[in-house]
Amino acid sequence: MLMQIFTRLIALGTILSLSLVPFLAKAESVDFRVVFPNGGESLEHSNVYPLQWSGTTGEVELSLMGREGITPIATTMSRRDGTGIYLWRVPTNLSVGQDYRLVVTSGAVNDISDRTFKVINLVDTPQAKRNQLTNIFQILNHLISRWQ
Repeated sequence: MLMQIFTRLIALGTILSLSLVPFLAKAESVDFRVVFPNGGESLEHSNVYPLQWSGTTGEVELSLMGREGITPIATTMSRRDGTGIYLWRVPTNLSVGQDYRLVVTSGAVNDISDRTFKVINLVDTPQAKRNQLTNIFQILNHLISRWQ
């Protein structure tokens, strides 16, 4: 299967490197990439986060890669300008851990978070509340930009 993916991507003329992750080919193009979460973030159970990518138009598939394997999140559309955002509520039944990556697939090309991010239990501290407000502003900014 990996060879089929690699062959299809080479046919598209994309410069590739094989990821250490089995069965995924990561595009090295600066045009198509995961923007958020791209590594080092801490996402809290029950909070909503804007999963973001850039460099592709049309339909994309979003998946979460972790210890349990790859879990589909959603299939959604990118904007006409090649950016995309999907508002994702971190499920409370998702295992706490620090080895998660976002996988964004567009056609035969994938990109994954550059580094891992954490899923943590909901924290009720002043910093956590500031993080939640930042998320709300990002979400509002996204909604406003879609209306324009």
